[in-house]
Amino acid sequence: MIELLKELTELHGPCGFEDDVAAFIAGRLRGHVDTMDVDGAGNLIVTKKGSKPGPKIVIAAHMDEVGFIVKKVEDNGLIRFEKLGGHDDRILLSQRVQIKTKQGMRAGVIGTISAHMVKLMTHKRFAHINSNT
Repeated sequence: MIELLKELTELHGPCGFEDDVAAFIAGRLRGHVDTMDVDGAGNLIVTKKGSKPGPKIVIAAHMDEVGFIVKKVEDNGLIRFEKLGGHDDRILLSQRVQIKTKQGMRAGVIGTISAHMVKLMTHKRFAHINSNT
């Protein structure tokens, strides 16, 4: 069970991109269920008929996780992204991330502009605005 949980938590399935998770679950269930389909929203729907009469039960679970989507890669290699799902912004800075690319997974760290650079950029912006008045 611990190995299964490890495998599941190592999969990448941010909101709207759960294909890898669905494929993993489908692979584990294949041969043990009666039907298996994926609907238009990407939900994996599986049925297993019981051997005795009784109530029907439904097991429902999320396949997605919070994540990010790359919006732009800057010339210097920095990546601009948007959040997918609910994040607490206070804990994002310095977090390690995995970036799924066409060439495979890449490691990254969430960063920000250093405080002294923000002060310089703000000063230049206001100096520029003031010079046009």
